[in-house]
Amino acid sequence: MHPHVLTAVLCLPLLWLHAPGASADRLSRAGRSLRDSSSDDSDHHDHRRKEHRRHYEADNDNDEDEAVEAAALLLLLLPWKAPRAVLHASHPDWHGAPPIPYLARPQGTGAPFDSGRSYRLLVHTFGAAYNKNLGSAGLEIQLDLALPFALRAQGRALFERNGDHAQLYEQELLWRFAEGPRVQWYTGLAALQWHDAYGTVGGVGLSYGLEWQPGAPITLGTRLSLAAVAEQSYIFQWRTHVGLMLGPVEPLVAYDHLDVGGVILSRMLVGVRLHL
Repeated sequence: MHPHVLTAVLCLPLLWLHAPGASADRLSRAGRSLRDSSSDDSDHHDHRRKEHRRHYEADNDNDEDEAVEAAALLLLLLPWKAPRAVLHASHPDWHGAPPIPYLARPQGTGAPFDSGRSYRLLVHTFGAAYNKNLGSAGLEIQLDLALPFALRAQGRALFERNGDHAQLYEQELLWRFAEGPRVQWYTGLAALQWHDAYGTVGGVGLSYGLEWQPGAPITLGTRLSLAAVAEQSYIFQWRTHVGLMLGPVEPLVAYDHLDVGGVILSRMLVGVRLHL
């Protein structure tokens, strides 16, 4: 499957997204949702785990079920295997840090971007004015290395007109598992901390995304992440952006979907990313 097609598939859900209605005290409800748990939920989860275990033990020796499990595993790994296979076939000798689109290689090399850099530093600042009573601002720094790894740190602040506020911090190790001169697919392992008036809770999550330069000066990207927080809660994030590469400066606009334990904190963001 062509990487452009995979990108389009990832972005299709935007057609079904609707902005949440105005609601006060969303940050307060988000903080409580990360900490609240009930014995009924625990009993329900325990019951489900026992049922799944009984089904597994009963069917463990069934060849047909094993084939289904193998197919399910293959389907689960497809988002990683397909981009890697396509890009490795088209760019088997690609190496180095992700290219900076505004740095053109010498004429005659046949490549539109510089592929010989040993690092790339991204500094991204973003924010949104009050939208449905919610405002936000943040800073993201990412260091890409020549090896297919990157270090990423992000901090964002969320605030409401009633005075409620919260901060979300992330520290992440990324693996660029499939990359070429115009597209980079990555996955990562992150530590998260949510801080609000109730205190601080932490969690661990996984991420998946891509950066794509279809043609100067347009840039596209999307990122998904899901983290288990506290004992029985979660934080889900999805951000999709469109940018313009103007020299080393990349202004961009993004839709940012943030689900904190079932409380939706979504909004449009504008930002500027520096490629150094």
